[in-house]
Amino acid sequence: MDDPYNKLSEIVYRVLKVTIEDPDLDLMDSGILDSLTLVQLMMEIESAFEITIPPELVDIDDYRTLRSMNRMVFRCSPGAALESNDSSRFR
Repeated sequence: MDDPYNKLSEIVYRVLKVTIEDPDLDLMDSGILDSLTLVQLMMEIESAFEITIPPELVDIDDYRTLRSMNRMVFRCSPGAALESNDSSRFR
């Protein structure tokens, strides 16, 4: 599997049309992510990582930063974030 951080960065770029350099940049507070694009981002992440997040477990904080998205992918798909030697820096 590709590095989850790189894959998430590509998804964010495709959905939000911005390159995020800082894994801790709050996409909502910065105005980059809004409620309309949040749904699209959620669907893209689920599809790309082949995970399903039940509605009752959706937490908006999981989508605030690349680091929090990486943790969420890790939680929802055991082994997904482990396959990268470098992904531990984003957890």
